Amino acid sequence: MQRVGKFLALHPADRRLLANAALAVSAARIRLAVMPFRAGKGYSCSRHRSSTLTSSPDRIAWAVNVVSRYLGNVTCLARALAAHGMLARRGYSSCVSIGVASNQEGGRELGLIAHAWLEFGGRILLGGPDITGYTLLLKWGN
Repeated sequence: MQRVGKFLALHPADRRLLANAALAVSAARIRLAVMPFRAGKGYSCSRHRSSTLTSSPDRIAWAVNVVSRYLGNVTCLARALAAHGMLARRGYSSCVSIGVASNQEGGRELGLIAHAWLEFGGRILLGGPDITGYTLLLKWGN
């Protein structure tokens, strides 16, 4: 009940943004689960631009991070794709990047780990701040 009270205490614009982020994250998760992933193919969602949606990129990242905590097991790729789409619908250009790093424990090689992050305006908006250990494999955006 405390969460509902916190939500209702937010400014109406923040409540709308959180609801939009919940839809975007859920859609990204479903799409990743049921469709083959192809970088950049239909993930930018730039076809629904709206000048009335004026949330800042930082606020969009905040909303995606907040709802991801409550939706459970949201991957970095789903978060990056959701925020990328939300930014595109508001007319912002961003880039989704995917990289890999060596997963080692006690000097033993355990394989590779992958990570996705979202860049906007020359900085990492989601999935950072430190990505120096990752080798970039793929990058796309609008």
